Amino acid sequence: MIVRRLARGMKERDWGLVFIELALVFAGVFVALQFDNWNAHQRNQAALTEMLERVSSDLELNATVIQSMTERIDQGRPDRDRARQALSECDNSASARDAINLVLSDLTGDFSPSLSIETLPQLNRRDPYLDLLSSEFRTELAV
Repeated sequence: MIVRRLARGMKERDWGLVFIELALVFAGVFVALQFDNWNAHQRNQAALTEMLERVSSDLELNATVIQSMTERIDQGRPDRDRARQALSECDNSASARDAINLVLSDLTGDFSPSLSIETLPQLNRRDPYLDLLSSEFRTELAV
């Protein structure tokens, strides 16, 4: 349809019609490209929001794990004090040996928290998301 009108305009040398038709085509393409860019930006923004929510939940989980580890360490303080006293006094009683064995088994156990560290590296590898973040956030993320 447009091609026929364009061809007819060129045959009749109606250059005004040709330029108007071409301008309409270019305007349509421009609007379509702008819409596509806007749509891609909205998708990236939604994905970034989801990724930041994952980072937040990971940080909350890590804070909970660290808090439980701190509580576990604090609960073992009396046993460590008893074992230290038994060692400094060279106490060979059964209760002193039990306190020392308890502290040694705690010390050889797993005290390192199982922190979730997957989301931040994933966020750092996605350039479209990084472009949407503030420069301060990117600087802190790089640290």
